Amino acid sequence: MNQLLQGKVIVVTGGAGLLGKAFCSAICESGGTPIVADKNEKDGRAFVEELNKKYGRRAHYFPLDITSESSIETMIETVHNEFGYIDALVNNAYPRNKNYGRVFEEVT
Repeated sequence: MNQLLQGKVIVVTGGAGLLGKAFCSAICESGGTPIVADKNEKDGRAFVEELNKKYGRRAHYFPLDITSESSIETMIETVHNEFGYIDALVNNAYPRNKNYGRVFEEVT
């Protein structure tokens, strides 16, 4: 197993979605700690349980609504308080709101 990310805490927005799951699995395979940050608590928690069974890692779920500034701030503060740091962010989620389908640079 590649240990490139050993000891690294990596937040993945939309971590319970199709691509997010692939990112989180790769983080586990490389020795890191994925933070599954997702709006869907049921899917997020189930995926974390699956990761922890498969990789023996301590993956974590944190609720996150990327369209809410307070949700983002709470998630960052909670992760930082629990781990002391955040090494990286995979900004994978895309808001399914009035901005859906717009190019990234146009989304607030």
